[in-house]
Order: sequence, then C-alpha cells, then structure tokens
Amino acid sequence: MTLHRVGMALGLLVLPVRDRRLRHQGPQAGVVRGLGQVRQLFVGDRQLVPELAQARSDLGQAALDEGLRHRAESRLRRVRLPPTLAGALALLVALAGCGDDSDVGASGCGPIIREALDPSYLVHVLGDATAEYTSDPPTSGPHQATPPIEGVVDEPLSRPVQVGVLERGDVLLQHDPELPAAERDDLAALAGAGVVVAPNPDLDDPVVATAWLHKRTCERVDGRELEEFVEQRRGRGPED
Repeated sequence: MTLHRVGMALGLLVLPVRDRRLRHQGPQAGVVRGLGQVRQLFVGDRQLVPELAQARSDLGQAALDEGLRHRAESRLRRVRLPPTLAGALALLVALAGCGDDSDVGASGCGPIIREALDPSYLVHVLGDATAEYTSDPPTSGPHQATPPIEGVVDEPLSRPVQVGVLERGDVLLQHDPELPAAERDDLAALAGAGVVVAPNPDLDDPVVATAWLHKRTCERVDGRELEEFVEQRRGRGPED
C-alpha cells in the first residue's frame, strides 16, 4: 500500500508524497506535536481524502475562531473616545456635581416636619408651673394663656407661653441669642401680625420655626424658607 506523509502546520496542508511502505502493511497515523506545531500523519491511499478533509476543516475552524477572537480583542483595545467627546463628558460630570452642591447649599433650612399631638395639649398651666413636653421646642402640649404677643421680643418665652402663641394660630421664630446681628435683623423683618420672633438659648439649631404641630429647623436665617413656613402655617391653630 502506498503511504503518504502529510505535514500540517498552522492550518497549511503540506503533502510530500513518497512511494514507501512501512515494515508492516497496515496504515498508521501518528500525531507528533500539539496545536500550533507540525503534525505528521501517515495514511493509506483510501484514507487520504477523508483524513485531509477532516483535518483541513478542523484547522480551518480553529483558525476562524482564533481570528474572530483576536479581531474582537483588537477592536476593544482600539476603542477610544474622541478627545472632544471625552472632554464634553468630563464637563457634564463636573457641572452635574456642581449643580448638586449648589442645591444643597441654596437652602439653609430643613423640611417642614409634622409632629404628633402632645396628649397633654388640653392642660392649662398657671403662673410659673412647669410641664412636660414630647418635643423641644414644643409644637403642642400644656399651654399658658397670655395677652397676645406680636413682633420681636427681647426675652426668651417659657414653653407654656410658646404653646399658647401657637394655639392662637401664630408662628414663632426662635433663634440662638448669639446669632449674628445681620441675621437677627433679617428675622426681625419677618415679624408682624401672626409672627413672633424671640431668642431661645436652649435651641439645638441656630433658628427654629414652630407652628401648631409643625416645625422647621435652620442652620442660618433663610428668608425664603422661613417665609414659606409662615405662609403655610400662619392662622392654623388646633381649631383650624
């Protein structure tokens, strides 16, 4: 039987044909090295065509797969944003961050919070008697009836008097006595009918606006936010 020595290297088929026989008459096939190196096949005449076709198909598919993978990786490595587009995206990110910071810094006050009704809201306090409250400064609870208080007052108001102001439907703007003079003046500009401005050394925040069952705390005097609170809550006591 005539045998053919077939060399395969990286998908290229080399067919050095010789008239030779092995010591025994049966065909043999031997793989000499792994993928990427030359493979030597000794095949008989009858096996030549199908063996070569299968080998060419296998190597062709492997080369195709490898080629596709290589091209895909190369394209990924070559993806780059144009300088103008990259610059525009960086600018948008920077502007978005600045916008967020501006929104936070624009308001000096927190949200308007509704508090629960103090169960002792019907209790009337006489004289200098003390009372317990569920929040401080209170937005409801034991109260003391006093002549109407309006405008700016120079002395702190007791808690029963504070609640008495709110019970009438008025708004109370209290501030830290150490607040800068300019901010105290801004607060005084908000005082008037239904709005009382008073110092309070016990506050946890520089400015606290209270109305019946409602409160807004501020890190500084924010005229717009405080005016909004006054507009929403003035004239709204327990009967309103």
